[in-house]
Amino acid sequence: MAGLAQRLHGLRLADDVVYGKDLIGPALRELHTAVKLYREGTPTEEVGSKLLRAIGELAQIAGWGVSDAAEHAEAEDIYRLGMRAAQAAEDGVLSGNVAGSLACQWSNTGRTAGAVGLRAQVRLGARGTRRRDPAQRRP
Repeated sequence: MAGLAQRLHGLRLADDVVYGKDLIGPALRELHTAVKLYREGTPTEEVGSKLLRAIGELAQIAGWGVSDAAEHAEAEDIYRLGMRAAQAAEDGVLSGNVAGSLACQWSNTGRTAGAVGLRAQVRLGARGTRRRDPAQRRP
């Protein structure tokens, strides 16, 4: 998990200086690795929550690059994966950030009504969501 976290951090930093298309391959590889670890492993609740958050963040990075490459349908699928992962981790802030990226794509591709609706839905959902301490066990 520590290695994945370091690579995720590296991708976040690289996103500021590397052309988006150049990040697609590495971001998608890390995303697929994290999804595979989550689906095929038997993580503890704490590790599972961290993996879900990593999936959400990786989906945002990968989705942005894929969207920038004008692969909008694939980017939307990636963003939706990230939103589901963040929601499963009970991280409303991350879910909202990923949804914001999807709304931005929709706005840029002429789906402004959908973008506005998604933003409003996310804002309403985020109000009722508090970040849960991953160390806290559910009853």
